[in-house]
Amino acid sequence: MIENKPCSDCGAAVGTIHSFGCFRERCPKCGLQAIGCDCFGSVKNSERMPWTGQWPGDAECREFGWYAKFVDGQWVPCEKDDPCATEDLNRLYAQAVWNPEAKRWVLPSAVTAICDLCRKEIVAEAGTTSSLLGHLCNTYPPTTLIACTECLHGLQRNGLLLGNVSEEETETDE
Repeated sequence: MIENKPCSDCGAAVGTIHSFGCFRERCPKCGLQAIGCDCFGSVKNSERMPWTGQWPGDAECREFGWYAKFVDGQWVPCEKDDPCATEDLNRLYAQAVWNPEAKRWVLPSAVTAICDLCRKEIVAEAGTTSSLLGHLCNTYPPTTLIACTECLHGLQRNGLLLGNVSEEETETDE
């Protein structure tokens, strides 16, 4: 929901920095809630993100078309026009990646090119969903990426895996 009102937790006006300890402030390094983040302690005041007038992540959910509604005790995807629709922050945190330079959530094609099982295994090794893209690009040269055949072909189609997928690379599928 677009609010454009002062932060309801600390009272920061739109465009100003939150008070320390505000639960709505996000860490500019990882995108997570600053109050509970391990890296926020190393953030300089000049790097802190101002209050935008809307809940962190809502703008990206609207941009990506990600909406959900609460049905029978769980959040389920829905269309934007559904009367119960709200921005799907759960999907945002699960499928998007924080870009610290842009200070926003983005959709790298690597995240959408791999299946949920491979994503979970890689995220478990990387530590967080936010580090997934960097982990894929920096840790796994194409010849050592452990993923199912379908995912390897998806990464290749999206230009994230150069060369051919060999039988040797797909032995773990069996």
